[in-house]
Amino acid sequence: MGRIKEGQILLEQHAQDYSYEGYGVIRVEKYPIFVENMLATEIADIKIVKSTSQFAFAQVIKFHKVSKHRILVDNINLLKSGAAPLMIVNYNKQLEFKQKIIESLFKRNLPSVVKINKIVKSPLMWHYRNKISLHVNYENVPAKLGIFVKNSHELVPQTSFDLGYEEIDKIAKKLINVIRDFSSQEENNFVKNIKLHEVTIKYSQSSKEGQIIFKCLENKRIPDEFVNAILKEMPNIVLTQNVTSKDKLRIYKTYKLTKNQKVEFRIKDLRFRVSANAFYQINEQQIAQIYEYISNNLELNGTECLADLYAGVGTIGMYLSNKVKKVVCVELNRQATIDGDINSRLNNLTNTSFYKSDVLKFIDRVGFKDSIDVAVIDPPRGGLHPNIIFSMANKKISKIVYLSCNPRTLVRDLKLFADRDYQIKLVQPFDMFPQTYHIETLVILERQFYDKEN
Repeated sequence: MGRIKEGQILLEQHAQDYSYEGYGVIRVEKYPIFVENMLATEIADIKIVKSTSQFAFAQVIKFHKVSKHRILVDNINLLKSGAAPLMIVNYNKQLEFKQKIIESLFKRNLPSVVKINKIVKSPLMWHYRNKISLHVNYENVPAKLGIFVKNSHELVPQTSFDLGYEEIDKIAKKLINVIRDFSSQEENNFVKNIKLHEVTIKYSQSSKEGQIIFKCLENKRIPDEFVNAILKEMPNIVLTQNVTSKDKLRIYKTYKLTKNQKVEFRIKDLRFRVSANAFYQINEQQIAQIYEYISNNLELNGTECLADLYAGVGTIGMYLSNKVKKVVCVELNRQATIDGDINSRLNNLTNTSFYKSDVLKFIDRVGFKDSIDVAVIDPPRGGLHPNIIFSMANKKISKIVYLSCNPRTLVRDLKLFADRDYQIKLVQPFDMFPQTYHIETLVILERQFYDKEN
C-alpha cells in the first residue's frame, strides 16, 4: 500500500492497541494510525483526517465489531469533540487504563522504582470542573460555540456541559443564547467585529460566584448593550474581556466589564480570591485530597523553608504554611502574585511571601537569604527545563514534591533527579480529570547524602 492520504477510507480495520492519548491504534504495514473513539480489539471502517510521513489520525465511519468494554454514551457531541475520549468505558476501566500507563512508563524509564501506589479516584466522575472553555466561530451567522475536534478545524456545538459544574452548564446555555441573539445578523454584529474566538466560564461552589472571560482578536471593547443583556440574565456574574495576539497565546489588553474582577474559591478553610488571568486548580474536590496527602506524607518538622515553585496564587504553599517556618511562592504571572499577596493577608498568614520571577532565576538568585529545605513544583505539561533540575540539585534541596499533569515529562525529569543523588520515595497517581486520558501524579523525592570517606 502507498502512503496513507487525508480523506482516504480504509475498510474493516482492526485496532490492536489503545494509546496513552486515548486513541485506538491501527498499524498498516507498521504505519500507525490513531483513531478517535475506537478501543483495542474493535473493527471499523475509518476515514483519514490527517496524515504525515510518520503517522496518521482517523475517525470511525462504521463499526463492524465493538469491544465488550464499550458503554453507551448519551452526550454524543462531547464524545465527537474528543474532549472526553474515555467516556466510552466505565470509570473502573478508566482507572485501570491510567494505572497501566503510569506503571509502564516507570517500568520502562525508572525500573528501580518498584512500587506505584494505586490511583486515587476522583470524588466526582462528572460535573467536576470549575472551569470550561468554548471556541467561537465568529464568521458564522449567528455565531457558533463549541469544541474543535482534535486534529481538525471542525467545531462541534455543545448543548450539555457534563464535565463542568451543573451551575456552569446553566451559565453556558444562557450565554450561548445571548451571543446568538447579538450575532444573528451581519449588520452591527459585534461578535464578528471584535473577532470573539473563545469564552471561558468559571464558577465557585463555595462563594456561588461565576465569571465569564471573553477572548477576542480586535482591540474593541464589548458594547454595553451586550454586557447589560448578560447581567439581566445573570446579575452577579463577573465579566472580563481579553484582547489576545493573533496566535491567541498572549494577552495584550484586558477590559474590566464589571466592577468585581475576582472569584473566591476555598480549599478546606483557606480562601483564594482569583483574577481572570490567574491559574487555579480545576478539580477542587480532588486537589483538596492531593494537598492533604502531601501534608500527611512529607514529614515536615516545622523548621523548614518551603519554596512553592510555579505557585499560581499559592494554593499549595499556603496549604502547607502551618507545617513549616516559612513559605516562598514563586510565580511569573504578575496578576497571580498580586492575588497571592492578597490571599496571604486574607488568610492571616504571616510566614508566606510571593516573588514574581522565573523559577530558574529565583533558584539561582545571588544572596537569597534563606536556603530552601523543601521545594514543591507543579510545572506546566512541558515539565522542567534541565537547568532547573541542575540548579535545584546544586542547591542541595533536601526534599522535592513534584506534582505532574504529564507522566511522560515527569519520568524524563525524574531520571535527571535520580542522576543527581535524589531517591524516589513515593509515587501516587490521582485521577484529576475523569473521562479524559490526563493523569496527575505526585512524587516525593529525597536527596541522599553520602559519607565522603566511603
